[in-house]
Formats: sequence, C-alpha cells, structure tokens
Amino acid sequence: MTVASGSVCTMSLDGFNLGITQPVTAQNSVISTMQLTETGQRATKRKNSGNGSMNYNARVSSLLQSVDANSSFNSYGSIDTRNVKGDTIPTDLLTNPDIDEDEFVAKLETIENNDGSSATGGSTVPPSEAEGNVRAGYESVAVHMAISKIKVLLESDITELHLENELADIRHLLESSDASNGYHKEALLAILEIAEVLNEPEVAERIDFEGSLFDYQSILPKALDFAFNDEAEIVLSEAKGTTDDIAELLFESANRLINASEKLSKAMPSESYILPYEELEGFTYQDSLAVQAAALQAANTISVMSAYQLGDDKYYIPQSHKVDELPAYESWYDYELQRYIVQPVILKNFESEYIQLTTDPVDFLNSNSTLLSLRSDNKYLNLAKQALTDSVPVMQAIDLERFMSAEEAEEFTKILTSLDNHLKSEDGDATPFVLDSEDGTYYANLHAFYDNNTGIDRNSFSITINGYSCRDDLGAYDLDTSKLLSYPLCPHDESILNDWGNIDYRKTQEVGYYFNENLGTHVYQDIAAVPARDNTEFTPIYDRINRVIWCDEDEAGNKVSCEF
Repeated sequence: MTVASGSVCTMSLDGFNLGITQPVTAQNSVISTMQLTETGQRATKRKNSGNGSMNYNARVSSLLQSVDANSSFNSYGSIDTRNVKGDTIPTDLLTNPDIDEDEFVAKLETIENNDGSSATGGSTVPPSEAEGNVRAGYESVAVHMAISKIKVLLESDITELHLENELADIRHLLESSDASNGYHKEALLAILEIAEVLNEPEVAERIDFEGSLFDYQSILPKALDFAFNDEAEIVLSEAKGTTDDIAELLFESANRLINASEKLSKAMPSESYILPYEELEGFTYQDSLAVQAAALQAANTISVMSAYQLGDDKYYIPQSHKVDELPAYESWYDYELQRYIVQPVILKNFESEYIQLTTDPVDFLNSNSTLLSLRSDNKYLNLAKQALTDSVPVMQAIDLERFMSAEEAEEFTKILTSLDNHLKSEDGDATPFVLDSEDGTYYANLHAFYDNNTGIDRNSFSITINGYSCRDDLGAYDLDTSKLLSYPLCPHDESILNDWGNIDYRKTQEVGYYFNENLGTHVYQDIAAVPARDNTEFTPIYDRINRVIWCDEDEAGNKVSCEF
C-alpha cells in the first residue's frame, strides 16, 4: 500500500475500528499495534484504559493475536484475520475502562468467524502477554545499526576513535531514523545519555567502574559496557576538589543522570519489555533496572561531592618534583661476605610525583578555612536525596540473586526495606535507617544528613591544628623532602646505621631500588628521614553528629553517640 507522506491511517478489522496510526513518513513507515491510538485521540498520545497492562495498545494486540487463523504472530510472520466477522466483536472491547483482563478474554471468546465458528478457536492471548509478544519480537533497523556501532566502540582501540563524535552519530541515527518500536530507541538513547554524562571530564575523574570485562582508557565505553555486563559496578575514583564552578557542573551532570534514568524507566517499565537484539544477547527489564540503579548511584555520589567545599583540584592532582642531587644510601646483601653493605651515594636528577594534599595536610587545612563545609545552597543535597529516594524502588525491583548469593540478597533486602521506610517517614528520628554491621548497629537520620542546617560537615568537629612532630624527635618537617614520597617527612643528620653496621630502617625511608646484575642482587636506595605526624585534632561535636548518626538510646530515650 502506498500513502502520501504525513498521512494518518485508520486501521480496521472487517469494519471494526482498531485505531489510527501516527503520521506515516519515510522514516516512520512500519506500523505496529503499539503505535495505534484510539480514534478521536491525538495520534501522538497513547490512551491508557486505566487498568495496568490493559492499555489500548495491549488490547489491540490481544485481539489480533487471538483471532489470527495462522497463530503465527509469535514467530513474527503475517497474521490471517480474513474470516473474522467484524460485527461480532464487542463494541467496547478496546475502550471499556471497567473490565479486567479476565472479562476482556471472555469477550474475545464471543467473537465469530463468518461461518459461525469461534474466531479464537478456544485459544486466546491475554493483553499482558500479547503486549509482551509485540515488544519482545518487533525490531527496529535503526536500533540494529546503533547497536552495531556500539559494538564497534566496545571492540575498538579507543585511542584511535573520536568517541564524542561516534556517540553523536549514534544519537542522530536513533533520533532521525524509522520510528518502529520506539521504546527500543528510547531505551538506547537513555543508556547513551548516561554514558555521555559519565564521560564528562568532571565526572569521569571522580567515579569509575570496577569489574568491567574490558580494559579501557575512557569511561565512555566502560559506561556502555556496564549496560551489558553484570559484573561491573560504579566506584569512587581519586579524590578531587570542588570549586563553585566544578560543583555546578557536577550538579548539572547529576540532574542529567536522574533524568536519563527516568527515561529508561519509562521506556522499559515492566518485565514484558526486552531489547531482543542478538548483538546484546537480550537486554532485559532487569538489565535496565541495573543501569538505572547505577545512574542514580552515580548521581547521588557526585551530588554529595558538589555539596561540600573540597578546595581546588591543585591540592589533589599529581605534580612533578625533581632534585638535581639527592644524598642517599644504597644497601645490598653481599652473599660472599654474608653481610649487608651500606654506602652513601648521590642520586642524580631524582624525579618523583606528589600530591599537595597528602604531602602537606597541615597547610591544606590552614589555607582552606571553609574546607569540608557545606555550601549554603541546599540544592546539591536535595538532588542527592532525590537520587537516593528514586533508587530505592529500582533496587527493590531488581532480582538481587542475579548479582549476589541468596543470603546476601536477603540481607540487602532488609537494608532496602529499612531505607525505604525511613525515607518515606516524616520523622527520621522516630523511624531511623538501621544498618547492622560487624562493628554493631548504627542508626541514621538521612533527612538530617541531606539538610544544610543539620548535615555533617566541618562545623560538626572542633579542629585544632598543631603542626607536625617527627618520629623519635629526629629532624623537622620539610616540604621538599616530603615531595619525594608524597607524605610528610622529617629529614635528619643522625647516623642511619644500627649497632651491627646495617641500615636502621626506623631512621630511613626507601625511595627506590634496582637489580644489579654484577652483584646478582637487588640494591635498595634510602634517605635519612622519618615520617612526620600531623598533629591536627578533630574532636567530634556529638550534639551535632547525633542529629545524623548514633549507635543506641539510653533508658531516657536519649541518643548514645558512636565512638569515632
């Protein structure tokens, strides 16, 4: 049949109106029952009967599959409805909102063929099953092409690809090509949106995936892999700072992750939804839940990060340090003499990497008076709480035994139940989140945690900065020496030998080693230095901390503080 582009077609079965199509175009030329809408409704909007799986499209699918003389629908061939007598189809079959699925099936059994025989032949397909048959079996050329491109990404040397361009091409393909089985495309678009967000540098530097089957240098293919790999999980990456600008970028990224998770939920809302493409080995509803949970977990993590003032990235990024001549000692075991040999050396052009935060933590605290304080705008914690709240029903719907043992699943279900009850309660103290661990039982009021006025931050502790002290009172803290190993050190001039003429390792720090082929042994390089202790004291202010976390209640009902 040939129709003009933009035409809206009315579909019928021997005079019985099945509904109207979306506008037919070159890109939207394949028509399925999932695209039909009730006559009189806008062609772009599905009408739901108000009865769960009994939406309009499910009813149409059920009708056609039940009266198919070939019973061929489940093998995705053409159906034969030529003998169906249209005036025997109940007029309200597709539109009556007051009937349940059993009543609908009973009405199907009254439909006759032209010869008076039963059109269903005593075999009906309920709406819930019929919708699943359509969704599971009807594939889109555009989605096939997109998945093929994704597979190329996963199997390619990503250092030779322009990943953002590849992602843009896939997105364009899904958004502009045929509209067949649109939920497949919407699901993939949501997954790609999650991948795109996690590839943003500000996000990729802060969270990563573990358990991935692939060894990638970019988080983008890792995110795509996550969608199809049960072993992958999101974890924190290296610590990073959060300036106001970075916090805003993380906030926007978290918003996008939450929205993408919602899109994926709408695209695949139940077990009957599956992406049946061989390239994916079947991407199921359960797989979609895992991706949603991961996206929401990532959104919660970066939202919490953005809420705290963690200083500039310069304190966290590795920096290079070079010493032209470094006084040191080399030592090795002489097998002929059967003793250790120690001799002073000068290490030329010694290079190291250090992180400012770990090298001089005292200066880090002194230079950042607002460090670890919450930002004044509560939007960051509000969004983090939303991501956590949204994730609970997603995780409750996951078949946990796919990812853990039955015992672990049972324990995790208890945690989810406690978390769900807590988040739904208005009084977080009366219905706390309870977490049992090997160390004991903890009680938390997450409503207080996600509130700027009561959350835990720098103001929950009394901080006293007392500088450094050196082990055994040897030497004094020195920044340049500390840069050699990226932690506080005290160089000294004391002898580094013990009473037997060997190195006293309490007085030295190893900076390197190598294998000496002439000696046939390893040679170790040490400097005369001892660790410096950061004497900063963090004293908990329990009146503040107990608003968020506590470990028990006394007989009077007062919270008992946890020991930190």
